[in-house]
Amino acid sequence: MFSLNKVLQILKKELNQTFRNPRLVVLLFLPPIIQLVVFGYAVNFDVKNIKTAIVDYDRTTASRDFIAHIESNKYFKTVKYLANSDDIKREIDSSAISCGLGLCGVQAVHDGIDSNNAITVTNYLNMISYKYLRQIQVSKIQKINEKLKTAGRSPIKINAVTVEPRAWFNQSLESKDFFVPGIIGNILMLITVMLTSMAIVREKEIGTIEQLLVTPIRPIEIVIGKTLPFMLIGIVQAAIIVIAAVLWFEIPVRGSYSLLLCGVVIYLLSNLGIGIFISTISQTQQQAMLVTTFFMLPAFTLSGFVFPIVNMPEIVQYLTFLIPLRYFLIIVRGVFLKGVGMEVLYPQYAAMAFISFAILAFSVMRFRRTID
Repeated sequence: MFSLNKVLQILKKELNQTFRNPRLVVLLFLPPIIQLVVFGYAVNFDVKNIKTAIVDYDRTTASRDFIAHIESNKYFKTVKYLANSDDIKREIDSSAISCGLGLCGVQAVHDGIDSNNAITVTNYLNMISYKYLRQIQVSKIQKINEKLKTAGRSPIKINAVTVEPRAWFNQSLESKDFFVPGIIGNILMLITVMLTSMAIVREKEIGTIEQLLVTPIRPIEIVIGKTLPFMLIGIVQAAIIVIAAVLWFEIPVRGSYSLLLCGVVIYLLSNLGIGIFISTISQTQQQAMLVTTFFMLPAFTLSGFVFPIVNMPEIVQYLTFLIPLRYFLIIVRGVFLKGVGMEVLYPQYAAMAFISFAILAFSVMRFRRTID
């Protein structure tokens, strides 16, 4: 018969053993802080202060006005004025600049090593040029209308389509609003998978797993008692990251906290199952750590945390359906940024729950066969 008291005793033992180990305590709380700093500040896709060199062949009021228009925004930073276009190649080769502008007709030269950066710079220039040309056109039409008004004639009316793009959910288009909520998934995967696998393997290494098996404690009680502490630790870590996101990075949670907690719990079940499975194929803690690292790299890459899944090859896109982190990222970003509810996110919850319980059930059965 299942005994809750036995599970609680193992839970107490695991928590005491975990927090008595200073290195393990550091492992619990240092990675979340590091990832928050890295993804909140260092990993940034916002392209600003692009190092720019300018060659002004025209040297007219119009060219100087256009240069002032370029320099007046936060995207471009003029670092050099060059004598001719040949110098642009030398500066780009030495990485002194990322963009060169030649003014007679306007020519823009980009460093294309980073294709994403080059595309972004081109879009910025197109946007600035469009606004500048529109300013000129409006100014000319105003002057013409003033002359027509003086002559007693009707002014010119222009019916034009104006595109005004608006970004919903992340109006400032800042990378931190995209990355910081997703850090919850990465931290929980790193900590719970690694700690669960190492905790069980540690019992194998020191020989105490056999001592547990000769006691009246059933295998399922051992599994629950040894994994439940890491479930609780994962929930606490998720709460810390949410608090930091809201108070420090000023990212609002527009949806339901209870919905977010539900997603965290289901996602943690998959991580615990993976940790148990790793413990069944590892004999030492070093092996468990290596296998965990081997698992995390493709899971992180294919989850959509950084790279859009739609841009991946079709066969790889099918593989992503097996990764719980894929669904959790959609849930956490949906709750944080969009404020959507279960009526929108239920397919993600259902898929993640199915995968999580399947992984957990398979891993527990394998663990029981292993210790038997």
